[in-house]
Amino acid sequence: MNSLALAIGLGILILVTAMLGFLRVLCVETLCGSLGVLAVYAIRSYRIDLVARYRSAGTDPGVGRLGWLQRAASVLVVAAVCAMTWPYAITSLAPEREFDSLNAYLYYARIFVEEGRIVDICPIRTHMSLYSILLCCVSLLLQGPAVVKLLTFVMAVASLRLVQCAAEQAGGRFGAGAWGAVVLLSVPAFTWTATVPYSDAQLAFFMLCAAVAAARWLETGRWAWAYVGAGFSGISAGLKYNGLALTALLLSILSLLWIVQRVRQRSRDPAIAGFPKLRFRAVAATLVVYLLAALSPYIRNYVWLGNPVFPFLYHAFPTNALTEREAARLASSHLNESMHFGTGWREQLRLPFRVTFEGYRIQSAIGPVFLMSIPLLLYIRRASLPTIFFLAFGLLSAWLWQRTSAIGRHFPISAALLALAFAVLLDHMRTSGRAGRLAGGMVATLWLLAAYLSLPAFARFWFGEWSLAVQEIPTNVVLGAQSEAEYLRPRVQGFETAVAINGLPITSKSRLAAIPPGRVEPFLVRGRPLDWDEFSPVFERPHDAQHTWRRLRDTGVEYLIWTYREPHAFRDWSILQPGSIFRSRYLERLFTVEGQTVFRIRPEPTDRSDETLDVSEAIMLGVAPLADHREPEYDNRRSTVGGRPTWGLVVRAGQPISVVLTARRVELLAELDDAATARGIRGSINLSLKGLSGRLVGSAEAAIPSTDGPPGEQHLVVTNDAATVEPLRITVSFRAYDGGTGPFHRVLLKRFDAVPGSPPASPAAVDDAVVGN
Repeated sequence: MNSLALAIGLGILILVTAMLGFLRVLCVETLCGSLGVLAVYAIRSYRIDLVARYRSAGTDPGVGRLGWLQRAASVLVVAAVCAMTWPYAITSLAPEREFDSLNAYLYYARIFVEEGRIVDICPIRTHMSLYSILLCCVSLLLQGPAVVKLLTFVMAVASLRLVQCAAEQAGGRFGAGAWGAVVLLSVPAFTWTATVPYSDAQLAFFMLCAAVAAARWLETGRWAWAYVGAGFSGISAGLKYNGLALTALLLSILSLLWIVQRVRQRSRDPAIAGFPKLRFRAVAATLVVYLLAALSPYIRNYVWLGNPVFPFLYHAFPTNALTEREAARLASSHLNESMHFGTGWREQLRLPFRVTFEGYRIQSAIGPVFLMSIPLLLYIRRASLPTIFFLAFGLLSAWLWQRTSAIGRHFPISAALLALAFAVLLDHMRTSGRAGRLAGGMVATLWLLAAYLSLPAFARFWFGEWSLAVQEIPTNVVLGAQSEAEYLRPRVQGFETAVAINGLPITSKSRLAAIPPGRVEPFLVRGRPLDWDEFSPVFERPHDAQHTWRRLRDTGVEYLIWTYREPHAFRDWSILQPGSIFRSRYLERLFTVEGQTVFRIRPEPTDRSDETLDVSEAIMLGVAPLADHREPEYDNRRSTVGGRPTWGLVVRAGQPISVVLTARRVELLAELDDAATARGIRGSINLSLKGLSGRLVGSAEAAIPSTDGPPGEQHLVVTNDAATVEPLRITVSFRAYDGGTGPFHRVLLKRFDAVPGSPPASPAAVDDAVVGN
C-alpha cells in the first residue's frame, strides 16, 4: 500500500504540474501552494486511517503484526537493495551528465520553467515524455536536477517493494516475494534506469502499479481497484507512447481473462465467487479516470501538430510540421528497427535466448529473467488468476518490446512482471509435493544454467556498471568538497564549450544553432540551442549565401556553433556547398574550444578584404571545395599555431590539392609526417598560384625538411602582384626524392592561409572555373 500511495502522490503531482503549465502559472509559488493543499488533505486522510487501524488493532491482535518469515524477507530485500544499489543512490544526488537528460528532459523543463508555462518549443522533440519533462520542472522549481533523479531512484526501490508484496498477495508464502525482488534487482537494465531521470523507470513503476491494481480487481471484484489502475495506466500513457501500447495490451488480457472466467462462472465454479461483474457506470467511470490522467499530452500534440500520436499514423493525421517522408523516418527511428531480431516464427522462438546471450544488440543486458519464465507455462494451470495475469502480461509485454523499441532500458516493466510471476510459481512448486519440488528444481537449475551461460554479457553490463559506479561515487560533489563544474568537466562532452558560450553577452532567450546538432549539451548553456529540426528549413534549397544568411538571421539565431567532428559526413548538406555562409562577411569568428568554433551572425554583411582565411578550414567547411571534387584528408592530430587550431590537411606525394580562391597573398607552413621522417623520406613542397585561364601568377618551392628552420618544417609565401585581383587556382604538391607514393610519403599543412584582396568569387563562377579548367 505504501508503494501504491507513493504512485498516487506522484501521479497527482504530475497532473497538478500539467494543469499549472497549461494555465500559464507554472512557478514555485503556485506549485508549493497546490502541493500544500494536497499535503493537508493527505495528512488528514492518513490520520483518519491511522485511527481506524489503531482501533482495529485493539480488537484483532493479528492486525499490524508481521510473521518472522515476512520480517526476514523484508530484511533480505532491504539488505540486497542497500548492498547492490548504494552507489546508485549516491550517484542519483550528483549533477546530471547523461546525454538524453541534458539534451531533452532537463533542457525542455528549464524552458517551461523560464516561461512559466508549457510552450510550443520544438514540438517535434517534446511530443513524447511530457509527464517526465513535467517531473523535471518540479525538480528545477524546488532544488535542481538531483530532485528528479532521487524521485526516479525512489520509484525503482518502490518497484522492488511492490514486486515483493504483490508476489505474497498473489498466493506466495511469506518470504516468497523476496526472490522476485532479488531477480528484478539482478537485471542490469533496471538498475541503470534507476539512476537517470529518464521516463523508463518512471513508466515501469506506474505500469507495475496499474498491473497490481488490475490483479486486485480480478481477485476482489472491487471497482475501486479498477479506478486506481486506470489512473496509473493514464499516467503511463502520458509518460511515453510505450505506456499507451502497454495499456492496450493490459486491457486485452483483462478482457480475455474476464470472458474465460465468466464462462467458468456459469458452471458455478466456487473459485470465482468474487469475480467482478460489469456495470455500465463503473466502466464509464473507469474510462473517465483514464482519460483525465492521459489526455493532456495527446491534446497538446493535436493542437500543435495536428496529430495526437505524432509521428505515428501520419497518413490518418497529416501535419505541416514534417513531410510524409520525414514523418516516416522519425517514426521508424522511434521503433529502432535496426535492433529487431526478426519477424519470422523461428526468430520469435529464438527471442528469449538471443536477448539473454546477445545483450550488445539491445545496448544493455537483461539476464535470464525472460528465458527462465518460459518453463513456468507448464505449471500455469495450477496458478492463481493474478499469477496467470502477471505471467501473461510479462511475456506479451516482452514480445511487444521486441516488436517496437527493443532497447534494454525499455525492458524493466516486463522484467518486473516476470520476476513477480516467477517468485509466486516457484513457491507453489516447492509446496506441491514431490513432483512440484522436482519441477521447481528443474526451473532453478535452468535459471542457474542460463545465468552461467549469459555471465559474460551479464558481468559486462551489471558488474561493469556497478564497479564503475563504485569507482566514481561523487562523494566530494555531494558533500560540497568538489564544485559542479569540476565534476562535469571530464564527464560531459562540450562542457568547456558551454562555459565559453555562457561567457558571451547572451540571455536565457538567445537562440543558438549547432551544426551538427547534439555536440553541446543545451541544458548547460544559458541560451537556447535550437534542435536541428527547428532551423534546418533555413538551409533547404538556399539560393546563395546571402539568402541563407538572411533566412538564418530572420529565424532569430544569434550564434552558430560548428563542430569539426566527422566533417565529411555532412558534405552533402546545402550549408557546406559553395556559397556557404561560412565567410567572414556573413559570420564573425569568436573562438574555438574543444574542436568547436563559435560564430556570431553579423547583423549586416561586411566587405572586409584584409581578413585572413584559413584555407584548410575553408575546405573543411565547404567554402572552398577542392578543384577535383575529391574528399580532402585530415590528420587526426590537433595542435595550435599562432593561437589558432590547425587541422593538418594532408598532401600526399603524387596527389596535389587544388582550390579556387580570391587572394592577394598565400602562406603555408608544411611539416613532414612523423612516419616519413622516421623512414628517412625527403622531398620538396611546391606552392603555385595560377589564374583561371592558366596564367602563372607566382610559385615557390623548397626542400622539406628545412635546413634553416625548425626540424621537419618548411615555410612558403607567394604574393599576387597583379594590378587586379581575380580568382586563383592555388595548388600545393609534394614530391618525394625517392619517387615513392606510398602511405608514408606525405606532408601536413600546419598553416594554410590566404589574405583575400576582394570579396570571394560567386559560387557560380567558382563552379564554372572548376569544371572548365
